[in-house]
Amino acid sequence: MPTKPARARFALMWLLPVALVACGPATIPAASETEHALCQAWRDDLPTRSRADSPQTQAEIGVAYDAFLAACGPRGYALPF
Repeated sequence: MPTKPARARFALMWLLPVALVACGPATIPAASETEHALCQAWRDDLPTRSRADSPQTQAEIGVAYDAFLAACGPRGYALPF
């Protein structure tokens, strides 16, 4: 059975960092002005959809939207539907 000092070291070495991570900030920091400008410019250049689009074009537009959302996330950028 471990001694009291060994258990105390275990607690400090393993449990304290876990507690600090678990109780840390729960939100992701906001984007910088540069990131916001890049996402806004990218959003402005996204293709728009049309009823006349072929299935291939629809798929390519979907990929473009997915890439944009993966990089910029849902930060209030409305997609050009």
